[in-house]
Amino acid sequence: MTAARPRSLLTRRRATESLVPADGPTPGAAAGTTGIREEPDPTAVTATDDPVGCVAVRASSGPVAAVIGRHSPPVVGRPHRPNRVATEMPIGDGREPRAAERHYRKRPCSVYGGGDQTGQQMITNARVLQEDFVPRDVEHRHAETERLSAALSPLLDGEPAETPLVFGPTGAGKTCVARYTVERLREQLLDVRATYVNCWTEHTRFGVLYALLDAVGQTVDVHRQSTPHDALLRRVRERDGAPFVVVLDEVDQLDEPDLLYELLGVPHLHPILVANRETDFFAGLDDRVASRLRAGPRVRFDSYGDDELVAILDARVERGFEPGSIDREQLATIADAAAGDARVAIRILRTAARTAEAEGAARLTDDHVEGAIPEARASIKQRTVDALTPHQQEVYAVVADAGEIAPGDLYERYGARVEEPKSRRTVRKYLSKMDQYNLIDAHGEKRGRTYEVVE
Repeated sequence: MTAARPRSLLTRRRATESLVPADGPTPGAAAGTTGIREEPDPTAVTATDDPVGCVAVRASSGPVAAVIGRHSPPVVGRPHRPNRVATEMPIGDGREPRAAERHYRKRPCSVYGGGDQTGQQMITNARVLQEDFVPRDVEHRHAETERLSAALSPLLDGEPAETPLVFGPTGAGKTCVARYTVERLREQLLDVRATYVNCWTEHTRFGVLYALLDAVGQTVDVHRQSTPHDALLRRVRERDGAPFVVVLDEVDQLDEPDLLYELLGVPHLHPILVANRETDFFAGLDDRVASRLRAGPRVRFDSYGDDELVAILDARVERGFEPGSIDREQLATIADAAAGDARVAIRILRTAARTAEAEGAARLTDDHVEGAIPEARASIKQRTVDALTPHQQEVYAVVADAGEIAPGDLYERYGARVEEPKSRRTVRKYLSKMDQYNLIDAHGEKRGRTYEVVE
């Protein structure tokens, strides 16, 4: 007897079983539908719960089957409503999925988010330029998506998911793939909750537990100053037994990594752990947590190549810009400047488009692109610095003030700046993280190592 294969979140079905063929990006129809395609309104464009990204045809009731593909024609699932703009339903916001796919009339918008529509408008969908945009087809990450899908697929059969560990450099698509895959799961499994927690922002035990409870509407009587952390954890454990998938992004930023051990002990909680370097992540864990996680599946990402970045940018331009607004050579210039980081590439495109629209230009010029490169890099750097924790900011300030500094001197100056300094091991973790995010450069090895700020 042939062993049964695990169900995949990316299962393909025959076109006759769904509202759109298997080569198109859609989940299947809800129970009771005929599966017959209706002709779309030619003046409308398709929008979903991820308005410029994941095509997520949702059903209000009945089983939903996902069919992941590309370039399918739109289908009609709700009467046409002109002059509406779709809004994203964030992972785990507690709302029920909306009934099937919508059609809203295409309306130009600005990267400024609307308002005065004077001058030329090259941008038709500003969401494609947002960092949290999840595309309807994740470019050049199919293998990684399949591996993450396989780790979560036991949930489709009522079994516990594995705990996948997602590693890779900044801007390699880790967060995008994690959120994309979770949305595919939600399309197939109606009785599931999901949420996303950025542990760089929510790096404390309280912050993470509060975010989990907030996703299921259980924070009304929680007080930051007086509610014990144990009480929060107890609430997470006592929540109903429906699967709860949690993307813990930047998980190596947690102040207390032993929180992971407690979360792994919650039967209905299924975390996806996202970090940069595997060695740094495990170095910060105690033996109890490390032993629980070492057997988990790894999903490893590499930096994008220039051609891959061009394809990513081209897909966004196709979905969010007027035809002829930018040429492929300009996209290649952006990809080269981004050096494998999709965040940087998208920010350069956004900055160039913002400048062009402010000038009333109908298309991007080479000057727009070249001028956007340093501005976008500086913007990303400042946002990253602003996101550092207070202690990380003190460490960064010491390096910035010194120009170049050895670890011993760095720790001594940092300790003089704060009342309760972190351990040397924690400061080393901070420095490694800043190195990964291109805030500082580390030169040399061990005792001869020095640090300086990236200009």
